[in-house]
Amino acid sequence: MIRTTLAALVVVLVLGVSATAEIYQNIGPFDTLGDVQKKFPNATFEKQSPAWAKDSDALYWIQGNGLSGTIVVKFNDRRIRWKARLATTSDETLKNWISEQINKPDDEALAVEWVRWVPSSPIPLSRFLAKYGSTPKRKFADSDLQPYREWPNGVSAFLSDDEKSVVRVDYEFTDADWCAAAKLRGENWVRSYCKPKK
Repeated sequence: MIRTTLAALVVVLVLGVSATAEIYQNIGPFDTLGDVQKKFPNATFEKQSPAWAKDSDALYWIQGNGLSGTIVVKFNDRRIRWKARLATTSDETLKNWISEQINKPDDEALAVEWVRWVPSSPIPLSRFLAKYGSTPKRKFADSDLQPYREWPNGVSAFLSDDEKSVVRVDYEFTDADWCAAAKLRGENWVRSYCKPKK
């Protein structure tokens, strides 16, 4: 956790990208399914099949003693992208490397895209306002018009119909989070995407 936070701070200071987000339960961008399983060794991981899921999407519910409610994590299956790339390359070295990526098991190939927390019982909105600030953006979900509040740190609190209680919280990573995580993992694209601001 400290290493990830320090790396994010370095990216912000050196590269000048946006501030980091609130990270829930230390589940960060690019964490694999295996990484998350190590953080919750006694939890139950239940794979879901939502109607909106594409081939590259994997959604897991995480529950267990000591966890407040349910953690929902959406992973991206990077093997799908590599399968498409394999069909278009003729470089043998690259083909071998891509084949290795495609043959990785779920716990290595699935990478965190976003995190959601569904608390065991509703939490007063006033607590979120006290913690994150009293002037969040007021919005409504496109899918069902559920009201929610959105803060600049990537936290979105979805509300009850009377808008007094939080029933779920979404955590979205910022560019700084993605850049810091990519840099830690030695991802090549970080050089072009995470350029310093002039």
